[in-house]
This record gives sequence, structure tokens and C-alpha cells, in this order.
Amino acid sequence: MWFLYAILGNVCWTTSDVMNSIMIKHFEKSPLVISWFASVFGLICLACMGLVMEVEVTWIPVYAMTGIAMFFGNLFYYFVLHRLDVSVMNAAWVFMNIFISAYGLLFFGETWSMLQWIGVLLSITGVLILSYWHQHVSIGRTVGYLTLLGLFFAPLFLVQKAALLEGQSIASSFYWTILISELCHFIAPIFHAPTRNRIQHHVMHPTPAFFQFCLWAVVIWLSAFLLVAYANQIAYVSIVMMFENAQPFVTICVAWIFAQLLPKYAPRELLTIQSVQTKIISFTIVFIGLVLLALS
Repeated sequence: MWFLYAILGNVCWTTSDVMNSIMIKHFEKSPLVISWFASVFGLICLACMGLVMEVEVTWIPVYAMTGIAMFFGNLFYYFVLHRLDVSVMNAAWVFMNIFISAYGLLFFGETWSMLQWIGVLLSITGVLILSYWHQHVSIGRTVGYLTLLGLFFAPLFLVQKAALLEGQSIASSFYWTILISELCHFIAPIFHAPTRNRIQHHVMHPTPAFFQFCLWAVVIWLSAFLLVAYANQIAYVSIVMMFENAQPFVTICVAWIFAQLLPKYAPRELLTIQSVQTKIISFTIVFIGLVLLALS
């Protein structure tokens, strides 16, 4: 069952990423501005969820620290989306999973077989090939972006798994962290005048398409977190998160669908034959690694 949750979470995350790429490419490039509007929709959704979910409060200090880390991670996420193809950006989760897997082995009592180690190495190799053959900035900077982005988000899933192991509910394992992160996104622009001015501009001169993309990106994003929380409750955190390495492969398909259905709002995704071939080769290597990981 965890496999189904992981697949659905994968599709939701990639769809949200593509929508965010569309917003940055066509509507607004400031991470603080986009994250502020996303936080408005996110806080509304979380308020509604809080009315129907039972969420414990015993881990609030830990969730607060994780939420602050997630706040900075989200800002850097938008920064990277402005500079890399959305599928290339998704390769960051390989590095995130390396950090998560290392902690899983050290602190959660998880064990890996030799085939699983080979799967991890193949996944990393696929990302390095992608960075070398499909440069957007430079190979060093691209790998640096992906590594740092993965590092920002690793604490979220580590804390989530630790909370589940301690008997916390699935709702609590992601609810408080995201709530605190969204509050940070909502409050931060108050102290930055240029951001306040940009927000006021969007409010006074609204673009319906921008708000629609923002709303659906948030709803789908929250759905992804809930689905992955269910998967983590059933399976090893390292296995679930390494499975999410397939996101770049799925992203190409989702980006192509958006480009065909909404050519006016195509995401930042180079879909030339050479580019797609390079990505497919890289992501196929990653996928083979994932198969070895899942079958072991």
C-alpha cells in the first residue's frame, strides 16, 4: 500500500512543482511574494484541516524548528526554480534522500542490502550525468543548488518519521511543521518594503490565472505531504524517500502535458529532442537504481 501512496504523492508533488514553475516564469519571480500568496491559501487550507483532524501538540518545539528550516527551504526552492528546469530542480530530492537515508540507517535501525546500496549509487550517478550533460548555470553551481535544496528539506521528513515512531498521528507529523512554515512566509514580508509593494500591486491589479495556479499548487502540495506521510507510516523512510527520486522523470511528462494543454503558460522546461534524450538517459539510470531499491 505504501507504494500506491508514494506514487500518488509523487504525481502531486511534480504537478505542484510545474505549477510553481509556471508562476515564476509568467507572473512573479520574487520568492517572498510568491510564498506570501501561497501562504494565504495554505493557511486557509490548514485552518480547515485543523477542524477535522486530531493533532497532538507535544512536539511543538521540534516542529517549530523544522518549520523554520522549511521556510528557508521554500524560499530557496523558488530561487532554484527560476534558474533551472523544473525537472532538473527535482533532482535535488536525490541529495535530500541521501541525507535522510544516512539518518535512517544511523538512528531508525534501518538496514540496506548490497543491491540497495547499488541502487543508491545509480541514482546519484544519474543526477551527476544530468548536471554534466544538461547544464543551465555550471555543473558546480547546479550540483550545489541541488545539494543545498535537498539539505533544507531533509529535516522535515526525518522529524516526520521520528514523530510517527513515537506514536504521534499522521496529521501531527506534518500539520504543525507546515503551519509554522506558512506563518513565517506570511509574516516575513511585513519587514521587507519592496515585497510589501509587490504584494499590494498584485492585490490591486489581480491576475486571475496567477491566483488559480497558486491555489491549486498549494492544495496539491498539501495532498502530496499527506500521502507521503501515510507511506512513511508503513515503510522505511529511506525506501519511501528514495522512491521519490522518480519525480524528475514524472515531471517531464507533467510539464509536457501542461505545455500542450496550456501553451500560453508553459513551465520552464526545455523539451527539445536533445534535452529530453539527455534527461531520459539520466532519469532512466535513476529509475534502475530505484527498482533495485524497491525489489531488495
